[in-house]
Amino acid sequence: MAIAYYTGFTDNIVFYNGALNVFYNQLYSCLTNAFTTDLVTKNVIFDGAIALELQGTKQSKINYVAMLITSEEMYRFLSATIYSLDVSRVEKTPEFLQLHVHGMIIRISLSYRSIPTTDINGLTVRYINDIK
Repeated sequence: MAIAYYTGFTDNIVFYNGALNVFYNQLYSCLTNAFTTDLVTKNVIFDGAIALELQGTKQSKINYVAMLITSEEMYRFLSATIYSLDVSRVEKTPEFLQLHVHGMIIRISLSYRSIPTTDINGLTVRYINDIK
């Protein structure tokens, strides 16, 4: 089986921070190689201020990147392998992983709920009207 390298974040310049785009390429590559592109797309969801920004609602400041994973198996895998990625610090709880990456905080939460989503450049994003 060939190793897949995800490049969507740098190709689409999702974040203004180039190093953050590279990190997310690594994260998605890791998940895609362990699962499938379809499962990653279905179960990894951007939320909060970054989801609003990706849907065209400009945010004056994004304090952290909020993400949801709706697969417990994928969340456990990521929790066990996160140290293989370029993170400076990891905080773990049963409900979320908080990563410190290139000056940005990324909070990845496990969610068992059904989340209304939309596709933005191949990324699954929580639907704008569902964000509090």
